Amino acid sequence: MGEQQGVVASVVYRVVEDRDAVVTVASGLASQAARGGSAEGLEGVYYRVGAVRSFLGAVGSVRGAELEAGGAGEEEMEEFWGVQYLGRAVFTTVVGGRSGGAGAEVAAPLVVQEGAVLGGPVRVGGLPGATVADLEGPTAGSRSLLEAYAYAEAANGGLVPQEALAPENFVDPANDEPYPWYHEPGSGQGPVVDLPAAPSDDVVSAVREWGHSDDVADLDEDDILDNLSNAVYEGRSIASELVLGADGEPGGDPGDITINKD
Repeated sequence: MGEQQGVVASVVYRVVEDRDAVVTVASGLASQAARGGSAEGLEGVYYRVGAVRSFLGAVGSVRGAELEAGGAGEEEMEEFWGVQYLGRAVFTTVVGGRSGGAGAEVAAPLVVQEGAVLGGPVRVGGLPGATVADLEGPTAGSRSLLEAYAYAEAANGGLVPQEALAPENFVDPANDEPYPWYHEPGSGQGPVVDLPAAPSDDVVSAVREWGHSDDVADLDEDDILDNLSNAVYEGRSIASELVLGADGEPGGDPGDITINKD
């Protein structure tokens, strides 16, 4: 297992400065994420996607630290970190687009065929302008967005008690009306939590606040939403430690994964 992860880390390390290559790898890895048909299945999916997102970021941070130590200038480093963010944004976008809804339209140009994780190149310059703009949003590459996607999948997949999906749990305090991305179960208007293609920070925060609220927690007796949140966090933590070691810093004690830099 560690040897296989080391091979992938070494490949990512070699391409981490190339925008098209980073996008291709990120979209390929995200395209392999399976749907979770049960609470346990969905938890496993988001543990893995949390780990992969963190893995991509950790390998990038190793190379970034080396560039800085080698005297790279501010402009070069700004470009480098922009590429790393783009990779994470592509990854979370494709993960979110798996379940349909508005996000699928943005994810479509990024999805690669099964078995083409490191092939089927994606050219950023060839992507629709709207897709590129969505990938540059403030939450596009965030762990919080992964958590919001997990909550949406649980709600839309019938894994959350119906009482937790009642309109009173989705009221926008700004106007005392249900959020526009919410549809009452059984209304036939669309998914219960129908996230827009590029969720804003406010939308992501609202979905997470719903999942974390005391009222919903009391109804969610099997802790479906809490377990999903923990799965994303735990996947992130273990992947970071495997690459960066216990201190989570590039250049510190090495992790269990060996990156071949030759």
